Amino acid sequence: MNRYNNDLGALGEDLVSACLRRATGYQHRILFRPQHLGEKCELLDYLVFLIDDDGHAFGPHFFLQVKTTAVPHRTGTRSIATSFHADRVARTLDWKTPCYLAVVDASIQRLENIYVVGLSSTSPRGVYRIPTSQSLNDPAIRKTLFDEVKAHFENRTFHFISSLTSAGNKNTF
Repeated sequence: MNRYNNDLGALGEDLVSACLRRATGYQHRILFRPQHLGEKCELLDYLVFLIDDDGHAFGPHFFLQVKTTAVPHRTGTRSIATSFHADRVARTLDWKTPCYLAVVDASIQRLENIYVVGLSSTSPRGVYRIPTSQSLNDPAIRKTLFDEVKAHFENRTFHFISSLTSAGNKNTF
């Protein structure tokens, strides 16, 4: 991988981390504490803890893979291209904890946007497009993310099903 791609990837990871650390309209508080896993973890970039009302990390958590692109997507399209192959999705789902894929659109400097999709255990196919309707910059999407991860851990199930899917609540990767 060339130096530009490394720097672009690092920028995307930094932007996602900063976005997750923003306060939401929900009680105007920070909901997540991302922990970068480093270069040794090739499959996923972050372990993200949920933050309780007192500002402490508590049990619920999720994993996050970040992809960054500087290639502009066509105006008017409702999704952005990415590549997270089926074998990687399957390996991620083996961890039995909520996992998400975030794509950073860095095609316009200082106007980057971050889109997110959940990797549901009922659909272990690869992910090649993410809807632009699910922007992590939107506090409501961050709250949905928080709520579904928290509910997953409260229900103590090994099957994670995300409402943040690639086809507007239809799990078709």
